[in-house]
Amino acid sequence: MRRLAAVALIALATAGCEGEATRTPPLTPSPATSAGANSGGAPTTAGPGTRHSPVALTRIVLTANLGDQPSKWPLVAHIPFGRAPSELGLYHDREHTSTPLYPPSFAIGGDRSIWFLDIAKHRIAHYSPEGAYLGQVTGVRFARTTPVPRDLAFAGDRLYMLSQRAPIQGVVQSVGDEGVLPPYNVLTEHHHPAIVTFLYPTAGPLLGQVEGRSSRNGGVLGSGRQGVAELLGPRQDVRFLPGYPLVDGNFMDLRGVTHSDQDLELLYTSGRRRAKRPFHVRLVTGKGGRVIPAIVQFELDTGLPHGVVAVVGVGPAGHMDHRFGDGLWLFGSFDDGSPLIWERVPEAGLEQEFFHRSLTATPDGTIYRMIPEPDGIFIYRRPDRP
Repeated sequence: MRRLAAVALIALATAGCEGEATRTPPLTPSPATSAGANSGGAPTTAGPGTRHSPVALTRIVLTANLGDQPSKWPLVAHIPFGRAPSELGLYHDREHTSTPLYPPSFAIGGDRSIWFLDIAKHRIAHYSPEGAYLGQVTGVRFARTTPVPRDLAFAGDRLYMLSQRAPIQGVVQSVGDEGVLPPYNVLTEHHHPAIVTFLYPTAGPLLGQVEGRSSRNGGVLGSGRQGVAELLGPRQDVRFLPGYPLVDGNFMDLRGVTHSDQDLELLYTSGRRRAKRPFHVRLVTGKGGRVIPAIVQFELDTGLPHGVVAVVGVGPAGHMDHRFGDGLWLFGSFDDGSPLIWERVPEAGLEQEFFHRSLTATPDGTIYRMIPEPDGIFIYRRPDRP
């Protein structure tokens, strides 16, 4: 998600500035970079059982310029909305919902075929890599009395569906040739039902983002540990991880910074060694414009074999600055020397309040984005990294 020494992960960093694509230093430490200021160098020795605080790496400033044009990705497929089985469902009855309902999530299989959680037609719809209709898995319920489907993701060659039952308890079902299997609750410490907000696509075990525990007792709603966790299965607790697991056995975790609207931090973990890379996002009103206070939010992030990526929303913090608009940027950081990703991406023409996934990835690291428009769903693939 290359073999990598523990020290190399701690030394990982980009000496970037102003949001331009920069490169991480080599993953094998060298005398010139293992303790340099630009490399964010880390100690290379530690006593048995020693637990160090994260090594502070050099801060990177990412510039979100509202004058930038969205990057152009190749179009993979366009599936229209409609009544035919080969078309996706769209529900927009203004008497019952203020925003339209359409597939809130999608997944890409190992064969590059496309799966949609089609809540309007109560199914999981399956399409070829080019968007030709291949069939459907029925039995997906969307009602107040049943867990509400939220997300799809592949773990290995198995497709999983995440649902939520009141009050927002995580429910997981496996999807295969036999259809949608019976659901099971995801449990966290002391067998409390867990709050699971989305699933991570992965070549390994089933992973999810757990946001604490839930029960009908309001005193424990949302409390407890949060983070990336392996979802172990029926009647078993989740197993929390230091971050998203990479293929070399190390971990990366992207998160917001407490008490800051414009800062992110990326945590690297390798055994007992940890490093923290801060990122500051500044918002510029346009070409030749000025810097204004901003609010930064994640839309959704996903894991890759050698890193993590996220869609980041950036907009003005002040009411008087709302006239400048806002935008979405793709952020990506890797452990293999690849350039940092920071590029503006197009915004959807059709929006809903219902949680949805716009970004996913395959085990080889290919990034896909789903953009809903009034005439259907568009799937784009990010060009291969150089």
